[in-house]
Amino acid sequence: MEQRPFEIEHIDPLGQGVSKKSKITFIEKTLPGEIGQATIYKEAKGVSFGFIKNADDIELESKDRVDPECPHYWECPGCQYLHTTYENEILFKKQSLERHLLPLTNSLPESIEATLHFAIRRLQYRNRVQLHYNLPKKKLGLKNTKLNEIIEIPDCKILDSKTENELQSLYNGKKWLELIKKSFPSSASKKGHIEIYNQDKDSPSIAVNKPYSHLGFSQVFEEMNLKLKKFLTEKAESLLENSNKNIILDLFGGNGNLTRQLRTPVIVIDSCQINDHSLSPYQTFHKKNLYQKNILQDLVALTKNKKVEGMIIDPPRAGIKGLEKWAEYFKPNFLFFISCNPSVLKRDLAPIIKIGYKLNEIHLFDLFPSTQHYETVVLLTKPNGLPK
Repeated sequence: MEQRPFEIEHIDPLGQGVSKKSKITFIEKTLPGEIGQATIYKEAKGVSFGFIKNADDIELESKDRVDPECPHYWECPGCQYLHTTYENEILFKKQSLERHLLPLTNSLPESIEATLHFAIRRLQYRNRVQLHYNLPKKKLGLKNTKLNEIIEIPDCKILDSKTENELQSLYNGKKWLELIKKSFPSSASKKGHIEIYNQDKDSPSIAVNKPYSHLGFSQVFEEMNLKLKKFLTEKAESLLENSNKNIILDLFGGNGNLTRQLRTPVIVIDSCQINDHSLSPYQTFHKKNLYQKNILQDLVALTKNKKVEGMIIDPPRAGIKGLEKWAEYFKPNFLFFISCNPSVLKRDLAPIIKIGYKLNEIHLFDLFPSTQHYETVVLLTKPNGLPK
């Protein structure tokens, strides 16, 4: 792999440093102002992607650099910010989000700054992890695509105590090998994955080669999930009109997690199959593919004789195009859009703003501290001039 000099200007949405020295290059685990030598592992569409093997590759360090607390940090692809403080991490995320949404906010009469909702703690929070294995190499861990190998992570620092204990148990004496042979006694799969899933039971569940979150999706940081739900509940209730004929559409709502605390009728829609016992008395669930061609007709039928006063949309990372058609038809008084992908969020919000909805608030919830990921919550409201 080629070595190339770099000078970092700023941090991008993926937590990578951006260097424009000779060629635009994205380099993970670097900081603004740093100078050094990066290993280039990919060239695409006129830009390059690189990494540093350790701090020795940096010739001029930022004053904000710290020693990472995790022994796996330099090779592990799981975390991107442990080489700096949490205060810097959240600031970089905020700057990146605001830079991404600038095309939507720079034309507003008043500037909107993203409100930060800090993580309760930076480490020991994750209640679920998916590990990849390679039987011939006897390796279990996270895939590092740059190095084309699996990185073992027995001392991972972001797992909660139950998940961490289960992880270490798998590594001790390579017990995970026995688990795979037991799961596939006739012909063990040479490659696959093991998921540790902590659902607040006495011990976490372990699954081999099953779909991710096969027991039902849940946020990996439960305390921050509760913080997000409390925020949405209070905001939505402050915007609701007092009518039992008014409803909220919870789209891509999964098992109703985000709207379970609301005391107003909620229609939860998602393509997954859920356990109805997870719903509150105010929620009803309908299994629908929200990406299907004529989904608006189905939504209209489900909401017959009801006023859709609010919509809460939490799509997958790919987002969803055409949301403005739903907003134009139902004309909800408010709309919450939740996204873990700022660039897709910008794309999907633009048409809604174009039809007249007002961008009121931007909130950054750090549900995935130490990593490049976070959740953005945007509140839009219907202006008085938009007909009912």
